Amino acid sequence: MADELNILLPDRTLNVNGVQVTVHEYTLAEQLQHRQPLRDISSGLCDAMNSAPNAEISVEELFDVLGERWPSVMQAVAISCGQTVEWVSG
Repeated sequence: MADELNILLPDRTLNVNGVQVTVHEYTLAEQLQHRQPLRDISSGLCDAMNSAPNAEISVEELFDVLGERWPSVMQAVAISCGQTVEWVSG
């Protein structure tokens, strides 16, 4: 079972500015606990895709969606790497 979980929910450890950071996929508990920033990002992506032909958006449109939701993006990254928003933004 452990191998299946490693495939389903892989962790990646990176060295970011001298700090070992483990990035992980959101657990169900994290998804429920941090629903607002994740919903904000996914709603923006859905809106962009729904208004685009063939549901395809350009990189520029993707950047627009993420830029318009920057506080939520920072929260989502912080959750995924177990750091604070302040640390991530630094």
